[in-house]
Amino acid sequence: SVRDYIRLLEESMINTLAHFEVKAERHPEYVGVWVNGAKIGFIGVRISRGITYHGFSLNIDPDLNAFKLIHPCGLRNQKVTSFNEVVNKKIPLNEVMKVYLKNFSELFNTKSVVVRASLSYIPKIVESV
Repeated sequence: SVRDYIRLLEESMINTLAHFEVKAERHPEYVGVWVNGAKIGFIGVRISRGITYHGFSLNIDPDLNAFKLIHPCGLRNQKVTSFNEVVNKKIPLNEVMKVYLKNFSELFNTKSVVVRASLSYIPKIVESV
């Protein structure tokens, strides 16, 4: 179901954070991932003709001041946090990405590879196992 699909995306982020000893959880009312009452993971899903398109954001090291200007997921007065703020140190994005891809691949039973595109790493699912 769509709800199960979203839950698996949340779980992939929760498992990634747990690898780095960050306790993350779901919110009982809202989609996404939360740490200490602050939102750290965001999900957007579209399903059309049986094909899923998803986007998610796991805040690693963004400028959190930008979130003062918006209402994440329509939630007013919601604190937003980041991975590096929670762990209080800088962990390279590619290190977090490798752990995330492993968790995603296990949950969705797929094989993932990382391709280099300009200055960022972009995961690409290449085949189902």
